[in-house]
Amino acid sequence: TFRYGYRLGYRYQISDDSNGQVLWTEHTLNSRDQLTRGTFGNELHLEQYYDEHGYIRQADTYNPDKQTPISRPDFTLTYQFDSQTGNLDARQNYAYNHFENFQYDALDRLVQWGDETQQYDNRGRITQNKLGYYNYDDNKIYQNTSTDLFPEAQSYYQNREGIFNDGMEEQKGWSDLGLGWDIFGKPTYDDSKVKSGKYSLKI
Repeated sequence: TFRYGYRLGYRYQISDDSNGQVLWTEHTLNSRDQLTRGTFGNELHLEQYYDEHGYIRQADTYNPDKQTPISRPDFTLTYQFDSQTGNLDARQNYAYNHFENFQYDALDRLVQWGDETQQYDNRGRITQNKLGYYNYDDNKIYQNTSTDLFPEAQSYYQNREGIFNDGMEEQKGWSDLGLGWDIFGKPTYDDSKVKSGKYSLKI
């Protein structure tokens, strides 16, 4: 259970109600009430920067105990938005050296990002992307009924350890994503509130 702290009517803090541990604190906002600085429960700091139109430009997560500001960011994300359409044109994850461009059609629908593409029919429904072909109900025309997976996607799901299947029951497979710190703290398991099986993940 979470406990929320409020200041001047605005929520600024989240803590674990069972032990009082602070999980997140907002420190400063800009004139648009957008977050500019906050702290995670593990004492890592987050700073966010925005352009003149209010779109996020950069987000830095860093350890404040490091010596110099230049070496501080442990995790940096940058974004580029089209100020007229609001579409995300590009983003970069510096931790993984991963860069993506995004392209849209005349109706501002996402059609390409990186080496992946997505197609639509004349009703605006997704018909095909990296996963496979999408099928829809003849009577409820916007209700997706199934997806015919491509071999690569089918192999991925067959070989993937299910997060809500055996990995959950055996309480294994969780990590800090290789970053050297655990964003949410070590997971705990709660066997009192589950729909099936013995365990559910408590974050």
